[in-house]
Amino acid sequence: MNAMKRFIFFICVGAIAHNTLSAQSTPSVTARWGLHLGGNYNIAGVGFGNWAKDPNRNAAQFSELVYNDGSGAGLYGGINMQVALSNRFHLGTRISYDNRSSIANDEKSFPKPSGILTSATGQYYNDKYTFHTDYLTMEPFFKVYFGSHFHLTGGVSVGLALTKTFDYAPEGGTRQTDLDFAQTDSIKHKITGSGFAGVGYDIFLSDPSTSNQWILTPYIESSYMISQRGVDFTNQHAFNDALSTASLRAGVSLTFGLADIAERVEAPAASEPIKMVEPPSTELFGLVEPIDGVYAKRIERAEFPLRPFVFFDQGSTDIPSRYK
Repeated sequence: MNAMKRFIFFICVGAIAHNTLSAQSTPSVTARWGLHLGGNYNIAGVGFGNWAKDPNRNAAQFSELVYNDGSGAGLYGGINMQVALSNRFHLGTRISYDNRSSIANDEKSFPKPSGILTSATGQYYNDKYTFHTDYLTMEPFFKVYFGSHFHLTGGVSVGLALTKTFDYAPEGGTRQTDLDFAQTDSIKHKITGSGFAGVGYDIFLSDPSTSNQWILTPYIESSYMISQRGVDFTNQHAFNDALSTASLRAGVSLTFGLADIAERVEAPAASEPIKMVEPPSTELFGLVEPIDGVYAKRIERAEFPLRPFVFFDQGSTDIPSRYK
């Protein structure tokens, strides 16, 4: 558990540092897909039942008075996707490999007779059970964001059993391996269910101005898996009277998505006014080369005589007023 505490501590420190140093706005990613990988710390709750056939143990195993019968560790990982319903609410699903293996000790079921080694009358045998359980799970989930990074996660899971065997090592007896979870006359559950809840923190690895976004999400969750085995007695319920596993899970998710980057229109750079060059006054028409390759349209109105002649009044050299 020390490693788990250190992992949680580093996640908290990293989240605070990232939130402090992040100066740019977080891009909005509507949909994302990716992978997740982590580990389970499993706490087994083994129910009272006919687990192993042992002539030296002539009754059912595991006391109903013991709620934490053992623990273990297992791999957790798979693929995931999520879609933003709004800035605050996201909906998604995972397909995961979920290992719920554990080691349990039955030390309250069978008292030892007097005279065995140095044990006093009334002391119990300590029988060891190593459970091998893993599942392929479908896990729809719901996320609630508080800001752009920190979020709460909750969901349910339906699991298809891949492996459901156990090893039995009775104290002072012969070890048996790969025993079936359920005996011939018992109900064997192939499908199981669980619920989970936790927290996570999104770290955007890409430049906020780009549309392609990679997101790293450390997360911590707790999960409770039920109905992993059928019951052997009529007064029991398969919900959690046969076998259930509580797990503390930690890991990271790496996802990819396209950000909603608004199209930016660059304002044109300010330019100098176009300088117009007048043609020489001695010419009626002229061609002027555009300045800096910029063509400008100019509309002019002018009057021109049909003939380039001046008709003087008879006996006068003054230009008549009609030409002025």
